[in-house]
Amino acid sequence: MIAHIRILAWDSPEQQVLRHIRETVFIREQGVPESLEWDEHDPRALHFLYYSEHGEPVACARLVPEESQARIGRMAVLPDHRRRGIARSLLRYVLNYARSEPFQRAVLSAQTQVADFYASEGFVTEGEVYEEAGIPHIRMTLQLREAPSETPQVVGKDRQSHQLTQWEDISAHLVCLIRQCTHRLDIVTDTLPAALFGHPDIAERLKYLSRRRNQPSVRMIIREPAQCMQQSGELHSLLGRLSTALDLRQPLPEARSADEPQYVIVDEMAVLYQHRTSYPEGFACYYDPARARMLTSDFEALFSRSVPCPEFRQLSL
Repeated sequence: MIAHIRILAWDSPEQQVLRHIRETVFIREQGVPESLEWDEHDPRALHFLYYSEHGEPVACARLVPEESQARIGRMAVLPDHRRRGIARSLLRYVLNYARSEPFQRAVLSAQTQVADFYASEGFVTEGEVYEEAGIPHIRMTLQLREAPSETPQVVGKDRQSHQLTQWEDISAHLVCLIRQCTHRLDIVTDTLPAALFGHPDIAERLKYLSRRRNQPSVRMIIREPAQCMQQSGELHSLLGRLSTALDLRQPLPEARSADEPQYVIVDEMAVLYQHRTSYPEGFACYYDPARARMLTSDFEALFSRSVPCPEFRQLSL
């Protein structure tokens, strides 16, 4: 199993797990009074639960919607699982979710001892240090959206984060991104559904990239290659013909998890991210190298735990 994150409501069956993590870290370890830890925001917040590669829930965070801003808080990692990059992975996931919603910025009250951690992810401090539950804190903010771009939907120029809420949005941005790809295309998907990947421009761009000398310039991780024939339409046979020039892989069973995302990384600078393959929710960014690097790191980790797809090799014979 691969590490993964679930988004939960407070009244979900996992509430006791969330309580356990927060009690361990905030109440027992840091001495926060229970009257302050459990507040009126929990019932209306979204809660994020991080599961380790062993399927064990080890960290959590919450997001409280406040009109145009997302208030992030209650980030906690169990003591035995710290210094493994879990907090950073969790924060990035929460921020990616916030960017897919109509929030303009993220705000949080950071303990001063971890302010540098949040600053490394783009947060900036506001105001003076203050105390909460006897612990020094400082307010930090992060702008989630750039001003409207003068070069909309141009890879390498448009810094705006485009919210995706409909399948049509995902399809349109997917085509727009891939048709501009010049040298590197990484894709993580379940089945390459024709409704999203079936546009002729995508097929033409794959042909173009397959002819590049620095091969493979296209890497795909397809979770369900056996179902790809039924769902990807003509693209399936095209991948078979191009399979010697593309790197097509399937994750090992232990690398699978629930609520898996679908995403595309274009030329190491643009991304389209769909939180779950079954829901049209996510974002597209045409120029965000930092976020592209983060997703590329996730891609490489999954790629290393994947094997070549025999289904496409057979078609090329």
